[in-house]
Amino acid sequence: MNLLEAAKNRKSGTLSKWENYFREYDTYFAEYRERPIRLMEIGVQGGGSLSMWKEYFPKAKIVGVDIDDCSRFATDDIEIFTGDQANPAFLGSIPGTFDIIIDDGGHTMKQQQISFKCLFPRLNEGGMYVIEDLHTSYWPEFGGGYTTMSFLKDLIDDIHDWARKSHRASFFRGRLRHFHQAKTPVDNGIRSITFADSMCFIKKEHVEKGKQIKLS
Repeated sequence: MNLLEAAKNRKSGTLSKWENYFREYDTYFAEYRERPIRLMEIGVQGGGSLSMWKEYFPKAKIVGVDIDDCSRFATDDIEIFTGDQANPAFLGSIPGTFDIIIDDGGHTMKQQQISFKCLFPRLNEGGMYVIEDLHTSYWPEFGGGYTTMSFLKDLIDDIHDWARKSHRASFFRGRLRHFHQAKTPVDNGIRSITFADSMCFIKKEHVEKGKQIKLS
């Protein structure tokens, strides 16, 4: 069963997602399908996506987060927490760690960036953090300024920090006025950052960076 079929077979609620999201999730979530994972989704709304994820990940425990009271969607395998995703204290009050975290919340720059900074450290090794609806970075009413797309582009620089510290980078460091410096403490835990239309998949896996293997 693919994700679109799981959405159609869900037991309750309503949902709305961009069509391309279903294909991307089928690609990036294949390795988690039969594992007893713990999944958090920020943004519950009609509750249908929580039911969809449970259909798609039959062994999973699901945590839904929303600023509005969505407790009516709670089941034995779905737990609901009510609060603001831009409030670090609230996010810190949610217990446990996670294998998948999906941010489909309010889509503002502040919400997306605070949620990532607070929750990525709570992602288990080998886990995946997903941010949906990144097109709001291009819409000023969602916060503007330092956009989440800019934040993610800086993360790409951050995971190459080993290269910037090399003596071979000294020429650029001394001559570029705005030579970016790593801003976040999470770069060492990121294996890869992959973009699709309006969404980003961030894989957490500690790897040794900047090391060549030479075979003769």
